[in-house]
Amino acid sequence: MECMAQEAVLFEDILCQLFDMVKPEDEGFICLNDLKGSKLSGNVFNILFNLNKFMAFETRDPFLIRQVSQNLVNTLKLAIHTYRDIHCSMIDC
Repeated sequence: MECMAQEAVLFEDILCQLFDMVKPEDEGFICLNDLKGSKLSGNVFNILFNLNKFMAFETRDPFLIRQVSQNLVNTLKLAIHTYRDIHCSMIDC
């Protein structure tokens, strides 16, 4: 990580983060069922095996994520409304 001008992250910190993401039944280890039941299992594998995705996860901006999410919701609402208008105009609602 030093070659990317980033401060090294301790493995203990990463491990703690992984356990918080997966929330395993047994706090001592993560098993396959824990990963299958977690919505964040993809992030777990990215953090462990892909440095670029790990860096993206570590440097994400939660406020920006929330804003993008809200924009997608608004866009989806607009698309549904437009689809209904077009559908109704086709079948003479």
